[in-house]
Amino acid sequence: MSTFVDSSVWFAAAVKRDAQNERAKSILQSIDQYLTTDLVLVETCQLLKAQFGRGAAEVFWERLRGTGVRIEPIVRADLDAASEIGARFPNESFSFIDRTSFALMERMGITRAATFNPGFPAYRPHRGRKRPFQILSDGHSEVFVALREALLERRPVQVSRDGKCQTVCPYILGHATGEERAFVLLVDGSSRTKRPVQAKWICLRLSKIEDVRFADEPWIEQDYPGPVQRCVDQVHLEATRLGQPLA
Repeated sequence: MSTFVDSSVWFAAAVKRDAQNERAKSILQSIDQYLTTDLVLVETCQLLKAQFGRGAAEVFWERLRGTGVRIEPIVRADLDAASEIGARFPNESFSFIDRTSFALMERMGITRAATFNPGFPAYRPHRGRKRPFQILSDGHSEVFVALREALLERRPVQVSRDGKCQTVCPYILGHATGEERAFVLLVDGSSRTKRPVQAKWICLRLSKIEDVRFADEPWIEQDYPGPVQRCVDQVHLEATRLGQPLA
């Protein structure tokens, strides 16, 4: 799922002394596919140049180029729609760039935005959608971060859910239907019984996980059960893509 990134998050992530710096970086790390507009890019560079000089703006642009971010141009239809938005919300202080961002999101069917700008949650889309944009205000959950570390280090973890403790090896982390998920290899049924069950693949909804702890057990390498897994749609990290292919 694509997420629109506003200049407020780009700026905060680029400036270490900004109060929202760590939060902005966490939000960006939690996004699988993000995009912005050429006008938002120019706005961010201008803000950085005005406050910290041309060098800061150039560094931001060079770093952004290496991220693979999708930069969409604002077209005439977006400009026209931005004017209509201004007429529709005469009492709102939406900037012109904000309005072009709203227009592009509606045109492309994007419903999620990473922003600290209060205008985004205040705006109501016009084209057949009454619900406001979904605003990403935080990054990955603590459970996601813990599983990511375990995956990178190839260390099994014990996860607690529904009153049960299970030992798993996380292989794929990402999102599906807007929620955090993990495709894992279950290697132990319950720490209470101490009796291992046959290793099997399961899908974890991370919002259901109550606790995560590293397990003092070896990592188990096993091939995926088929060419396609149905747990994670938007892959954030996968064991076979870490430069150390599994056997």
